[in-house]
Amino acid sequence: MRFRLAQNKFEFIYCEMKSIILKKKFLVQYGCNDKFQKICEIIKKKRKLLLFPYEFTNKYRTKDIIVYKDSGLYYVMIDGKKMYLNTKSKYLAKRYVKNILLEQDEQSAHQYCDKKFYVDKGDVLFDIGSAEGYFTLINIDKIQHAYLFECNPKWITTLKKTFEPYRDKVTIIPVKVSNMDTKDFRTIDSICAEYNIEKIDFIKMDIEGFEENAIEGM
Repeated sequence: MRFRLAQNKFEFIYCEMKSIILKKKFLVQYGCNDKFQKICEIIKKKRKLLLFPYEFTNKYRTKDIIVYKDSGLYYVMIDGKKMYLNTKSKYLAKRYVKNILLEQDEQSAHQYCDKKFYVDKGDVLFDIGSAEGYFTLINIDKIQHAYLFECNPKWITTLKKTFEPYRDKVTIIPVKVSNMDTKDFRTIDSICAEYNIEKIDFIKMDIEGFEENAIEGM
């Protein structure tokens, strides 16, 4: 799942006001639907429409996230490891990291893994749509190797910085994954052939609706 953060405090205030208005519309439309009762109760308490309408969100506060700066890049510590971010300010870095933590909380419906579906020791990991590389970073100690696929150039510099200590077990591939091999797209099959990849144990894929195309290219 991808989303755009407010780029400054004025945009943030605008989004907050809009979410209050959308809350009223949501409650009118879904308030009588039994399927959404629990969500509606949380939204009523929070006074606005939420991206993550769950109680567990109370665990994460922007002010608790510590952001550092190194060589002109902002970073945060994740499990004792530096994760660099392509953001323009500490304010944006804090909000970006908070949303990652919300998304990947064990109670979140958006979490990539659970107790039955997870990256195991010695796995070869394909992180397709890696963005900042959070998913690979939290699994870096247990995997054999990770291939990070990211087509957005803005993330390549930060990915290289984040995984500099793990150069021997991380390969960054700046391509768009699809079901064809063209100037702009590559298939998983052709990439495996090029990099002599003989096995893949775990695939995490988050490429904004192009997942089906990528699977067709496998």
